[in-house]
Amino acid sequence: GDGLSAGGPPGGRPSADAGSAGADFSGAAWSRAGWRAQLLAVADPDALVDALGAVPIPVLAAESAARAPDTVALVLDGQPFTHGALDLAAAAVSGWLRRRIGPGDRVLLAAGSGPGFVQCYLGTLRRGGVAVLANPASTQAELAHLVSDSGARVAFADPGPASRLATLDRAPEIVSAADPPSGPAWLGARTGSQAA
Repeated sequence: GDGLSAGGPPGGRPSADAGSAGADFSGAAWSRAGWRAQLLAVADPDALVDALGAVPIPVLAAESAARAPDTVALVLDGQPFTHGALDLAAAAVSGWLRRRIGPGDRVLLAAGSGPGFVQCYLGTLRRGGVAVLANPASTQAELAHLVSDSGARVAFADPGPASRLATLDRAPEIVSAADPPSGPAWLGARTGSQAA
């Protein structure tokens, strides 16, 4: 087949005239078709997707860390990260955010994909915050709009967007996404207190 019945070409959204008469390539239907195309070894991809959607990402991450802490969860820039290491990093970021945001508050993430991004994203979700994702190439005006619209009080950012965010009249607290909060030593060094 041409792959269209399984969601179209991998990595691309099929057009309405892609040759599948009557196919629904909008929203959830298109997403589910993509899951079915990528999960060929799974007997019931729709049931798996339904089960995943019922559990929040931080809970899935914590369960994976408890079940298989030494198993590699992902590889970023050639560096493997285990479920356990990601869980510890997310816990550190979440703990740091606890004094800064409440559940439902927005946290801006203006960083490229990398270890810091993943740690900050998972830590924000674990705290109950809402991650507002920004392209790290966003202009100052675009970042100002995102901060104003979302009400983000904290931003994890790469150096470029961090410098643009710092010039805003109502800049959020800015933290390097490459060096996210990672425990008592980090907190002590940045607060001037002694690490416990």
